[in-house]
Amino acid sequence: MGKMRMPKIVLFCLLVYLTGCEQKPAFQSHLEEVFPPVPLTYSVLNRVNALPITPDFFRDRWTLVLFGLADCAPDCQTRLQLANRQQAVQALFVVQDLANFTVLNQLASAYPEVAISMAATAALADNFQAQFRVESVTADDPAGFFYLVNPQAELEYLLPADGLRPTELEQELNNLTSG
Repeated sequence: MGKMRMPKIVLFCLLVYLTGCEQKPAFQSHLEEVFPPVPLTYSVLNRVNALPITPDFFRDRWTLVLFGLADCAPDCQTRLQLANRQQAVQALFVVQDLANFTVLNQLASAYPEVAISMAATAALADNFQAQFRVESVTADDPAGFFYLVNPQAELEYLLPADGLRPTELEQELNNLTSG
């Protein structure tokens, strides 16, 4: 009888050990809070479909804002793909350089759930982008982040885009919109 108990005890301990190792770690948010939130009072952008992006665009819904160049390198395309998949928020891609309408229309076709926009002049672009300059972001690289604008049209969070998995972005946005 003693010999039969030993394998059962070993199997039981092994089962308990393996079950404990399979637990998923708790979700840890990567959002960086902008405090106090920055009101977006200056917004004079044009969308590809000729609709304006004014401060009212940001009201009543969370908005995911991305910056990038018109040629949209592979990392930019990855961020746009992530933004295009989100249904809990609206998304806005701000083209930081000048581009012709053919390029903008190609971006709009490839990412139909993202509002593709560009300022009419460099000064307008600089004024809009200045609202997104916070301590964590260098003025030269706003493209490395997702910016989250709350339904009161205030920049409230930023999220580093580097290495962010689609499921992590979805979890972050679901947490914001559900609570």
